[in-house]
Amino acid sequence: MATELGRKELRPAIRALRPEDARAVAEILRQSPEAVFWPEASVREVLVWEGALGLASEVRAEVVGFLIARQMRDEAEVLNLAVAPENRRRGEGGALLRAAVVEFRKRGENRTPRESLSTRSIVSLKQDGVNDITANPWKQLL
Repeated sequence: MATELGRKELRPAIRALRPEDARAVAEILRQSPEAVFWPEASVREVLVWEGALGLASEVRAEVVGFLIARQMRDEAEVLNLAVAPENRRRGEGGALLRAAVVEFRKRGENRTPRESLSTRSIVSLKQDGVNDITANPWKQLL
């Protein structure tokens, strides 16, 4: 039984992305050719933009995924999202998207245009049961 407990994977915690996470984010991006690569300085810079939202998925004090988005007037958009290869296919990308939805709802945002979502983000949303992306994917998630 102890062996079975030892194999149990830790669920990631989602928290605010901090400037000191920029190195980990850049490393995840180096391993994620499907995502837009940003160097560390760019990650730190975008976190201070007006309306910016940065979220980190963390396991054992290590950033294993992130989402960076922003809200402009009455719309929100995902700028970048990636999960370390060894942590993929476990729902972390979807968890980051859901956490972003919650945060944008707190800010009063209910719409995110389809154009701001990458193909991988759309696939992740569909895996989470969101079928009509063009209507309002955020509303379907909550």
